[in-house]
Amino acid sequence: MNGILLTSKSMTYAQQMKKALERNGFFAEIVRPDTELTRGSCAYAVNISQKFLPEVLDVLRLNKLLPVRAILIEGKRKYRELKI
Repeated sequence: MNGILLTSKSMTYAQQMKKALERNGFFAEIVRPDTELTRGSCAYAVNISQKFLPEVLDVLRLNKLLPVRAILIEGKRKYRELKI
């Protein structure tokens, strides 16, 4: 898996983020990130392309759907949290 994970606290919130992004022309996929990325909780995330992060965050802000965290996937089991 490559890209950026935008984490959410629930499946419903992740679904709302996905719908808002797809309405605006962005591909988004709901995934269950490793528990090491979610600080031990069972969260959901929306996987997006790294190149669209600024535009995606604008869409989410307009829809009042901010993610909990943004995590850049740099390789297999290699992640970095981004400031959003």
